Amino acid sequence: MTIALQTMIASYEEAYREDQILWGIPCEIEDLPAMKEKPRRRVQVGKLIVGRDDAGNDTFQPIFAYSEAKIREEASRSFDAGVGLFCNPKNTTQMAVRKAKWDAWADSKIAELATIEAACKEFEDACGYTVALKAAVASSDRVRALENSILEYVPTSLDEAAIKSRWIVQGMNNSRAYFNDREDFAEVAFAAIGRAGE
Repeated sequence: MTIALQTMIASYEEAYREDQILWGIPCEIEDLPAMKEKPRRRVQVGKLIVGRDDAGNDTFQPIFAYSEAKIREEASRSFDAGVGLFCNPKNTTQMAVRKAKWDAWADSKIAELATIEAACKEFEDACGYTVALKAAVASSDRVRALENSILEYVPTSLDEAAIKSRWIVQGMNNSRAYFNDREDFAEVAFAAIGRAGE
């Protein structure tokens, strides 16, 4: 009897269509001209020499960090790069002073990023982006749950095994299925098919 599997696939198709509509809303909001005014979620943590201008002056490209982890990573890299140049690695006082300097720099950059993120959130809340994104993410979670139910479904007949296999191949071929992001989807799906005869 294929009714259970067909019902699951029909529910999935309906949820997927709704998911596409819901993801369209934050995408449309992102494309609004007003969104160009939103601050970028980043802080400059350095600059990279990319060449020289006609006058022989160095030209630079900014280096940005988008998270606390990347800021801390840049601070650690800068600290390590300066050891031996600006302080004696065997001098614990010099090392502690230098480490404190880079920790303070990182803290100030993290605070700067937090201020920017708060401004972004306020901007996104005001234009409806936050609510639209939350609805889209919840929709995708529902689609993933339905996909998982189908992947784990143990067919009750050869017809169901064929239907399930076609659904998997279709999802793989059109790249629309979220299960394509999972490394174990084939193992889960075909293990369930393998249990059909038990």
